[in-house]
Parts: sequence; structure tokens; C-alpha cells
Amino acid sequence: MLALCIASSSTCNMPKFPLNLSSQDSSYMISMNNNGLQNYVKCIIQQFPKKMMNPYINSQEYILNLDDLVVDFMIQNFQFLKFEAAQVNIQSKSINTSNTNITIKFFWQLRVLNHYPYSSDTGHGEIVISNSSLNIADISFNPDEECVGNMQTWFSNLNMDIKQFNVTISDGQSLIFKKYYTDIVTQVNEMVQDEISQIMQQIIYTYVLLISKTQQNFAYYPNYPEMLKDDRFTANLFDELNQLIVMKSGYTFNVQNISDQFINQQMLQPLPIYKNQKQIEYTVSRAALNNYLYSFHKYNDTYSNPLLFSVLEAPTVDFFYDNIIMNLKIQRQGIVEEIQLTGIPLLRNEKEITYLLFQFQIDTEKNTEIVNWINAQLQEASYLIQNTIFSLIGFSIRIDEENDCVRVIGDITECFN
Repeated sequence: MLALCIASSSTCNMPKFPLNLSSQDSSYMISMNNNGLQNYVKCIIQQFPKKMMNPYINSQEYILNLDDLVVDFMIQNFQFLKFEAAQVNIQSKSINTSNTNITIKFFWQLRVLNHYPYSSDTGHGEIVISNSSLNIADISFNPDEECVGNMQTWFSNLNMDIKQFNVTISDGQSLIFKKYYTDIVTQVNEMVQDEISQIMQQIIYTYVLLISKTQQNFAYYPNYPEMLKDDRFTANLFDELNQLIVMKSGYTFNVQNISDQFINQQMLQPLPIYKNQKQIEYTVSRAALNNYLYSFHKYNDTYSNPLLFSVLEAPTVDFFYDNIIMNLKIQRQGIVEEIQLTGIPLLRNEKEITYLLFQFQIDTEKNTEIVNWINAQLQEASYLIQNTIFSLIGFSIRIDEENDCVRVIGDITECFN
């Protein structure tokens, strides 16, 4: 059985973070139950035509015998139009799809080899694969020793079982094409079918490689290119409930001062692993949020208003039941004050990126301008959850005061195309 190793990056092109991570350095976690994994794989499959629209496939050349004519028939310039799986099953670290349908567009050309004039013709065609199944077995995730924080994806076998297969060709104008159309289609179907399973397995392997390589180990905040979120993996596992648990660093850094972090041992405690009531859950620790506020305050002075007040120290947040409490030390009109703002967490969706932010309530007329300014800044520079391939619209947010974290919970109902 051939073992395939897919590294998440061919080179270690990451900033030089100050820490080599362990599972204790996790401030951010993603967990999916089996239904969530199934829908996540469906989203990955649905994105296949966009990601692999023009795959590199060698031109396929066949010799056709049409009565006394010998014809060279070539198909090339493959383009995926559709890749969908009606059902995905995930068990024991394997992925199986059923009723998988694929449509591939191509360009063809033919030329007569043994009769003068050596006429030729061109056109377009489609390969339609229906009611097929795909199996990727024994999936596991291992640390990449050459690039700390990267993960390698391993699987022992990839197999595609094609049940129904059909090649159609069109647009030919030559007399040979019109006279021998049925014979050409019959012979091409027989020849291509012998090779398409192997070709598709190579293409799917390439796609899994692409997905694995684009696993994010860090992400820059849009509009703040000097700020990045450390998304390195700290642990990856399937728990006893067959949930996929992905632990990440989750901290925010300034790229020019990457050793500066507002993190201490007292802030760190293990993130809780729940039995997911919904398909997917993002867990963000209070430590990650305080670190994010610290970084934006120190390197952008994000929360000060030049005309009204200055924020003297990095804001911090606490949790109280379902509320977020922000602690601020400010100076306005020459007077130093310590105030607390009370609010709730919200999600902000922007294309394929989701952010976590807070919205605070006006408690006194005196603080109206402060609250409005802080809310506006948090809207502009929100905590980066993740670039996703599915929508988080409709997800709920829960504050877990006991475990010092915020949980973003929901079901995958819409994949991005």
C-alpha cells in the first residue's frame, strides 16, 4: 500500500515566532463533530472546480482505426466544471464519498496519419463521471519537524471507483468527424476510461496537497499589514467522540516586534473540550483576546481618540455571566480615570473572513463619546477568527466564564463557491 505524505508547506516561510509551541500554548481551538466534518469535506469538494479549474494534466493521445484510416486523436486543456458528492462518510480516520459526480471539459484535435491530404479537425468535449465513490484511508496529522508549527497530512491509500463514465465530443467540422463520429466516440470512451481513474487519483492527490499547503499557520489582519495572528498548530487529534480537535496558538503579534507578547503563565489554562452540540465550534480564550488588545494598543494606539482622550494602558477584558467587561485606564482633559465598559460579543463576516468583536453599551452620558469611539475601533480592528470556506452566519456566541473563553458555535449550512 502506497503511503503518501503531504506537507503543509514545501518551505518554512513563516515569521520567526519566539516560542516553539506545545499543546499548553493553545489559546484558540476548532472542533468538529462527524456531521461537521462531513459538511466541511463537502465544502472542500465543492471548491474543487475553482481551485483546480485548469489542472496540469498531460495531453492524452490515442491512435484510432477508422476503416483504412489511422487517426491521431489528442485531448488536452482540461478544465473542471463540476465536482460534487451527494454523501460523505467519515469513520476511523477515513473519508468515503458516494454518488460522486464530476464533469471535465477538454479541447480535442485529430489528424489523419496515413492518407494524403493529412486532414485535421478540432473541437471541444466533456468527460462525465457519475455515481462513483472516492476513498481516502487512514488519515493522520503529524508535526513537521522541519517547520515548527506546520502539520503534515498522511494517508495510506487513495482510491476512486468509477461506476459510470461517458465522453462526448462536439464542434468538429471535417468530413471524417461527421462520417466516423460514432466510431470516434466509442473508441475514445474505451481508451479514456482505462486511464481516467489513475488520472483522477493524481488530480485529487494534487488537490489534497494544495489544501494541505494552504492550511494557515499565520494570517495578517486586513487593513493592518503589520499585525498578524499566529495560527500555528499546537495539537491535532480525534477524541473518543470521533471529533476532530485542532489546537492553535491564536495570539496576535506585530511583525516588527514578534517577541513582544502580552502572555504569562497565569493567563494560560487548558481549553475545554466539549461534546459538540453543533457541527463546529471555535473556542477563543480570554488570554488571546487580551493579547490582541495589547498588540493593537501598543503598536497602533488603536483605542485612543486624539481629540477626546488617551488610553494609557492596554485594555483588558473579563467575563461576567453573558457579558464582556472591558477595563480602561484613560486620560481626558488632564484627568486620569479608570472605567469599565459592559457589552456583548458579536461576529462580523467579511467575504470569507469572520471576526469576533465586542459592542459596549453607553452607561452614562459622560462616557457616550468613549463608548462610541471604542465600538467603532473594535468594528474596524476585530479579532480574526479564521478564513473559512463556509459561512458562519447564524452561528451563536457563548461566554464560558468558568473556563475563561468565548465559544462560537453553529452548523455548516452554506459553502462558499
